Amino acid sequence: ARVVKAYVQKRNRRQLQTKVAEAAPNGGQPGATGNGGVAKPEKPPAARPPPPAPGAPPAPGPPTTHDEDWRFTSVAPIASTGFERAPGARIPPHALADFRIPGAASRLVFVNGRFAAEHSQVRALPPGATIASLAGAMARDRGLVEPYLAQYAAWRNDAFLALNTALLEDGALVFVPKGVVLEEPIHILYVATAGAQPTMAHPRNLIVCGENSQATIVEDYVAIEGAGGA
Repeated sequence: ARVVKAYVQKRNRRQLQTKVAEAAPNGGQPGATGNGGVAKPEKPPAARPPPPAPGAPPAPGPPTTHDEDWRFTSVAPIASTGFERAPGARIPPHALADFRIPGAASRLVFVNGRFAAEHSQVRALPPGATIASLAGAMARDRGLVEPYLAQYAAWRNDAFLALNTALLEDGALVFVPKGVVLEEPIHILYVATAGAQPTMAHPRNLIVCGENSQATIVEDYVAIEGAGGA
């Protein structure tokens, strides 16, 4: 089944995160596979949705309480706030100790929307499986990502999805080939740091699972204070 989730989160009441989990139905098979290693990304993903066709309706504006899905939630404070791109930050390892999940074989950590290789680890994976940062995967093997990125999230009909698609820099990539079972959980941890100015980050998770494959993925979003600049 196709599963797409999108929602807005505010951390420390000062950071806006538009997070999207984009899952490809039945996995499919791209032209190449990654090796599952963790590497510091060399550049952000370059994949972007194609421009709208001539005569296509404009992208939707922020939802209002007149929209059924947002009847009880006003996003006016978000729409009227000027957000800056979240800065890089360094976090000491002990600051994340309480957020570790026992038994998780692989962990991807992102700080203010950017992959933190020093806090991440991926154990040996079955052939063809990949757990990596989205930006790193794009830098190493675009053929693994491009067939799926922005292909399943209906960004043309949702303002926050469109914002995330336009401004995404990084996120988690999980690719599980047909028939492969990953027995141990995968932990994806997003960390937001406190700042004097309202900031924003737009991570996206791309999860592709082939037919008869299995994986357990745990996502956490946390906020901490006292992080240093990158």
